[in-house]
Amino acid sequence: MPVNSKITDYGLREYIIYLYRKNELGKPGVKRMKSQKEKIYPTDLTDERWCVISPIPPLPKSGPGKSGRPASDLRTIVNGILYVNKTGCQWRTPPKEFGQWNTVYGYFSRQAKEWVWKKIMDVLRKKERKRQGRKAEPSAGGIDSQSVKSGIQGS
Repeated sequence: MPVNSKITDYGLREYIIYLYRKNELGKPGVKRMKSQKEKIYPTDLTDERWCVISPIPPLPKSGPGKSGRPASDLRTIVNGILYVNKTGCQWRTPPKEFGQWNTVYGYFSRQAKEWVWKKIMDVLRKKERKRQGRKAEPSAGGIDSQSVKSGIQGS
């Protein structure tokens, strides 16, 4: 069986994501943000930011070849999560452009349980530290003892 060059270029997980998204592009009813020009809300991810975090979230449970409802566009879902986080609105009240509120919340809940948001923050922290010319991982940490109260004073 010949080895597909895309698998060796991207790695298996990235290739599966690529195939999944390629199949979804032509589906009717799936709204996709194709470029930065279609950015609707200030909290929406730019193409550059989406490229940084897109490999991190897990693949949807449903999709091509799987039973159940058709998969939602992951970028739209992440934009919905970021909108709720930034604006502080209730989970049931984000704009309809992000899809059903319970779908957005379901993805957030699942990703929180799988530590996806910690992984995203780790990647972003490392990228920012490298941009500043520092090592990707911090070499030291500090604790301010003045802000930690211990014991009972007086008496």
